[in-house]
Formats: sequence, C-alpha cells, structure tokens
Amino acid sequence: MARPFLFDPNLAAATGVVRPSNGLVIENGVIIKRGLPKTWLGMNQEIEYTRSFQWLRIGLNRLQSMLCISGALLLIKKSVFEETGGPWPDAITDDIEYTIRLNGFIFDRKNKRDLNLAFIPDAVSYTELPEKIDLYLSQRNRWQRGTLQAIFRNWRMFLNPRYGTTSLLGMPYFLIFEALAPIVEFTAYVLAVVLLVLGLTTWQEILILVLLAYTTSVFLTLLSIVITETSRLRSSSWKDYWKMILSVFIDSLGWHQLRVFTSLWATIQFILLRKHDLGAPMARNLKPSSTQS
Repeated sequence: MARPFLFDPNLAAATGVVRPSNGLVIENGVIIKRGLPKTWLGMNQEIEYTRSFQWLRIGLNRLQSMLCISGALLLIKKSVFEETGGPWPDAITDDIEYTIRLNGFIFDRKNKRDLNLAFIPDAVSYTELPEKIDLYLSQRNRWQRGTLQAIFRNWRMFLNPRYGTTSLLGMPYFLIFEALAPIVEFTAYVLAVVLLVLGLTTWQEILILVLLAYTTSVFLTLLSIVITETSRLRSSSWKDYWKMILSVFIDSLGWHQLRVFTSLWATIQFILLRKHDLGAPMARNLKPSSTQS
C-alpha cells in the first residue's frame, strides 16, 4: 500500500481489499492454510465481501465515488489526517463518515488541492466475521444507522458541483443503493401485495419480476467470483469453489431478505427513535491456530 505514495506525490490516502479471516488457519500472524467459513451465515458474508468490498470499489474509485473505505485497511498521509480532523468521535460507524468527509476534502474543487485517492487490489487485510445471528444482525443494524448518520452529517456534499463526481454520482449512489435500499425494496414488497389485492397485477407478473431480480443478483455475484478466481485470492480447492457457487444461489433465498428487514428496522430506529449507540460488541475467537483478525 505504501508503494503508490512513492510514485504519486499528490496521493492523499490508499486502501485495499478486506476479506474474511473465518476459515483461515493462522499461526504467528502467518496464513498457513486457507479455507472458507464453516457456517452458511459466514458463507453469505464471504460472497458479499467478494462482490462488494473488492471489485465494486475498483469502479467507484475510478469515478471518484468510493465513499466507504473500511477502517480495517486505510493508509493516509499524516498531514491530510490532521487537516481533516480524523474520525468523528460520535460517529456510529466512524470509517463511513470519515470516508465521505475525506472524499469531500480531496475532491473539493474550490480549494484545488489536486489530491488523489487510490484503491490497491493487491493489498489485503483480513477481518473476522460474526457467525452468530445476534452479532450479525447487530452489526448490520449499526452499519445501516451509521450510513444514514454519515450522509445526513455531510448533506452539503449532495449534488454539489463543488465536489465533482463525488457529489454528483457518489453521494446519490450511496444514498439510493445503500442508505435507502431497504426502504425501496420493502416498498416494492408492499406495493406488489397491494396491486395483487386490487387486481391490478397477477401472480405470474410478480413471479417474473422476482425471478428477474433473483437472476440479476446471482449473475453479478457469480461474475465477481469468477473474476476472483483469476486472482491470487482464488479458492484453495474445487470443494471451496463449488461451496461458494452454491452459496450464491442460497443468498437471495432468505439471507438477503433478512438483511433488508434488519436495515429497515435500523432506519426506523435512527430516524424515529434516535438510536445512536454502537450495538453489541463482537466477540473475538482467540483460540490458537484459528481464525483471527
């Protein structure tokens, strides 16, 4: 991650790929055996990280719209860190809020700092995933509330030409496809039922739309896995590869809907109930030769 700073004096910060450590065997900080999470909940997150935390960020970074950098892997110039004031102490998810603010600092056309933000796909950090349902739901609840808080706190960047494509593309994308996605999808479920009751649509038409959404989700996720298989982060065995493929088809048959309703409840908690706490802390697995982050 340090190498790009040597070639680009205007580079303000760099980040890389974050992958799950669940399934890895680690001794003295060295990965001696690769594997996958042993639970379906862990596998659900494995493919989610492959789809969202890896390849999506390459495209968003090219568009100056990478508004979510994991706090697990961020290298930033000391001068930039000090000038931006660092993470906000009251943030629910400090990495999301700080990333949006950092993008505003870097791509602010008024101040013309001529700085860059880099995504390094060869740099990898491993983090432990929650494989207990209560910890998983608490984490997703916190992420959703933190996303809403970060967008509301930096609302001046929304559709503001002063920040270029960061505000004209990145902020609307983050608002619609991340923050408001649970509301949009839940509204679609309710609307489908209402239209069906009123006789304005049929079961066949609804099933076609559901099948189309499912197929699109599976195709995009499969594509990200196939691309990953061409990199050094590919599966360690054919068994793991086919387990990943099977998980893709299962993800949208329950796990996705669970995330949607968890995020919807988190939205209600943040907007109506003013809940700003950090949720339940994640328990760490500290057994020797097991997954650690």
